[in-house]
Order: sequence, then structure tokens, then C-alpha cells
Amino acid sequence: MFVNSDFSDLLRLFNANQVKYLVIGGYALIQYAEPRYTKGLDLWISTDAANAQAVYRALREFGAPLAELTEADFAQEGYFYQMGVPPVRVDILMGIPGGVFVEAWPRRLEVDFDGLVVPFISRQDLIAVKRAAGRPQDLLDVAQLTHPEGKITKRRSSQPARRKAK
Repeated sequence: MFVNSDFSDLLRLFNANQVKYLVIGGYALIQYAEPRYTKGLDLWISTDAANAQAVYRALREFGAPLAELTEADFAQEGYFYQMGVPPVRVDILMGIPGGVFVEAWPRRLEVDFDGLVVPFISRQDLIAVKRAAGRPQDLLDVAQLTHPEGKITKRRSSQPARRKAK
């Protein structure tokens, strides 16, 4: 699923350092619905002190630019850390609108990608945080996530689809 090997490498280091994180954003949407373009990997982390230390340690091992950052920065609720450029950007979020990490963590979906176990935000929590964000793309994502078939087919025309009679 993770097109870029750097993403897999980072997640392996997060797992090795026992970081509590959830994949959110475009990659989570892809897990539950149709694939779509995403600007990068969005990770929501727990902001407790032990997890902040683990995140900092994993990022240091990964070789991330941490020049003026400390472990405590990763415990600041509402902050974020960004590295790279789209489409291989990584956003690490220390809080998201409409979400409480300690409540979302037990509802996570763990997916095994050839031995790399990755925790994703649950479908219901993804819907809740996308509704809370309220941006146009997020609302389209909510429509897709709540569609009975799990996906919405985009039409090129405003005309209804028609079938030929048999």
C-alpha cells in the first residue's frame, strides 16, 4: 500500500520504538474506500511523554531533520511536524479536530503489509474527524466513507447514468 519505501522504513522504526500512532488522512481513506491521490502520509500520535520520547528516537534513527526540536515538542497537543514534499511528505500530528487519541486507539484497525503491521484510524473515527475538519475534500471523503458500497463513482456528466434495455 505504501508506495514510497521511506514510508515503510519510518513505520518500521515507529513500530520498533513502540510508538503509538494511527494512519489518518488519504492513506486511511484508501484503506476503507477507493484509492485517490494523497500528498503524503499523515500520522496522528499519542502525546504522552513516553510516546513523545519514542517518536523523537524513531525520527532521529530515520534521519529526520530535528535541528531545533526536542522530545517535549512531540507532547504538545495541537502541534504538528512536517518533513518532505508532496507526494512523499510525512505529517505527524499531535492532535486533530474531532479526535481524542486515547479514545481512538482501542478502535484502531491493524493491517499487515508483508510483516509490517500498521495501525489505521477506525472507519467511524475517520468519518468523525473528517466531519469535524469540514473542508470540501473532507466532506467528499465522508460521503465516500458512508456510501453503502463504500465508494462513490464520479460521473463526467450531470446527466444520470443510463443502461441499454435488454
